[in-house]
Amino acid sequence: MLLAELAYWLVVNGWSDVPNDRAAQKLEQVAKTIHGIRADGSTLLRHLLERTGLLRQAVPGRVSFVHKTFQEYLAGWAAVKGDHIGQLLSHAADDQWREVIIMACGHGSQRQNDELLQGILSRGGEPGHQESLGLLALGCLHTALQLDPDLRQVVMSLEAEYVPPNTEEMVQTLASLGDLALAALAECADKNDLTDWQAELSVRAAALTRSDAAFDVIVRLVRRFPVAQSTALQCWSYYEPSKYLREVLALTGPYPELILDDRALVPYLLDLPGLSLLGFDCDGLAAPADFATIPELVQLRLRRPGSIDVVTRCPKLSHLTLDDVPGQFTLPERPSSLRTLTIHRCSSHVKFHLLSDWEGLTELRVIHCADPASLNDLWKIPSLEKVALEATEIHDLALLAELPNLHELRLDGFARIDLSLFIGRRSLTVIVSEDTKVRGAHLLGGGSRVIRGDACSPST
Repeated sequence: MLLAELAYWLVVNGWSDVPNDRAAQKLEQVAKTIHGIRADGSTLLRHLLERTGLLRQAVPGRVSFVHKTFQEYLAGWAAVKGDHIGQLLSHAADDQWREVIIMACGHGSQRQNDELLQGILSRGGEPGHQESLGLLALGCLHTALQLDPDLRQVVMSLEAEYVPPNTEEMVQTLASLGDLALAALAECADKNDLTDWQAELSVRAAALTRSDAAFDVIVRLVRRFPVAQSTALQCWSYYEPSKYLREVLALTGPYPELILDDRALVPYLLDLPGLSLLGFDCDGLAAPADFATIPELVQLRLRRPGSIDVVTRCPKLSHLTLDDVPGQFTLPERPSSLRTLTIHRCSSHVKFHLLSDWEGLTELRVIHCADPASLNDLWKIPSLEKVALEATEIHDLALLAELPNLHELRLDGFARIDLSLFIGRRSLTVIVSEDTKVRGAHLLGGGSRVIRGDACSPST
């Protein structure tokens, strides 16, 4: 009761924390109404901080609940215990009170819940609050154990107004209804007039119920609206990985592309149907060895990789992107199938050791690289046919002029370039920004040209 009254007092005042002396004063005031408690407020506060695990002092000298959910749950209990139904109704349109009101219904008697739900419904016509009040009523339906049956049916009928969902708030409220919402969401799979956005939100709402009963709903929605496939994939981490893979993803694939930052899902990628493009945040660690088991992996994008030795064991890998590469970075042996390398956002001190050993590479893109001097070994890869430097200026194009097979050079973001180094070079396409100043274009050989956006200047 002490914690509940403290929680409700904080909510009423719109506070998330309070000075220790104010909290102690409130606790002492509440304790006087409880038989058998004789401790002073400071003693009570110290006891609650040390023994309950529900309070904390994140800021020295101020006390708060460790999680807002605990505060809302206890405040809801205190509200119905004190029969503050009018107070709850007066804040029905206040987002800060939404969860407190929903929690209150879980503690309330039938009389209190009937009064609260009827009051919320009666306010449903208020301009600007129709949607939030309707969603609040549906949220209360989920927690209200005691409610007039006819009133329950009235509230349930509101589902039709909020299914399919159009906002994230609708998604969260529908998800809170659990299995009650799944039947309505399942009906969406039989409709043809859902927008792409509604289909994606419907899948997300079903998945957020965290119920296995959602699997069939998700499968039906994705099959009817393939645009929601990526949303279904994003919800993988909400469930036990192998079960969701078996019950949902295996039935709605193929899934050719996946951006992932959860290592817990990596062991299951082998069985993800059709995966050919994978993006992964290594967070400074080595790229997982499991990537080598993905049979159709063609493109791999690694962010902040510690090492990329696994790429040598990916038999079909043809495109590799390295993003935000840290420090001294040693490249392994080039996979025989690899043809394209993209280097994105390198630090100013990164050095690509053994880059010169990647003979056989045909395309290289360098984007936002702070120190292009780390690429001085480019000329040692004569197999390069295409080179793109975007927001990565180098001061000496002579390195690129040494590439015998180069036929496309993209220089994006350069203030000026001198093509006289490529004198007589035949069949070379140079792509530059609209405002780049170009010298020596006339010295290029036959079949060469300079392109600015849609305009091109052929060399004769």
